[in-house]
Amino acid sequence: GLPVLAIVNPGNDLLRLIPEYKIGIADDGDNLEVLGQKVLLLAQQIREDTQITDRCKALANSLFESKTIAQQILSTFKPNEN
Repeated sequence: GLPVLAIVNPGNDLLRLIPEYKIGIADDGDNLEVLGQKVLLLAQQIREDTQITDRCKALANSLFESKTIAQQILSTFKPNEN
């Protein structure tokens, strides 16, 4: 249920997913001043957005649910249907 502050490589899917699901901030830069601004922005989001932790929990539960993981594993064993 914790909001995310992610520093990732350029092109990482998290740059799109984190803002899309409104669960925190992702950045692909290495500028410490900009990172400091992002930390302050995330702190402000946490104060103002009372639903952010609920969204974080819901997303984590849906992504890491046993059934979802089992389906992902089984899908790797299915033959390609091209």
